[in-house]
Amino acid sequence: MIPAADPSRPTTNAAHVAAHAEARPRAVAVINGEEKRSYARLNRDITRFAALLFQCSLQPRDTVAIEWGDPYTHWAITLALETLGITAATFT
Repeated sequence: MIPAADPSRPTTNAAHVAAHAEARPRAVAVINGEEKRSYARLNRDITRFAALLFQCSLQPRDTVAIEWGDPYTHWAITLALETLGITAATFT
């Protein structure tokens, strides 16, 4: 038997980041070369990218290709798309 989903637990990767940002905002979430970014910063960036992407008239279940040189920004955009229900096809 599969247990019922717990509504108090995050359901997306971005929701997990938001939960960590609330619980420990200054903790390091990402190390990108010499830069360290906190959960609070990552959560703000995900939210900002989601707001910008929302203005592009993308719809849930759309697929968007992403190729971004900076791994941190690439990941933040990918998580922002996830919050909008949009699939990201990632390229390196």
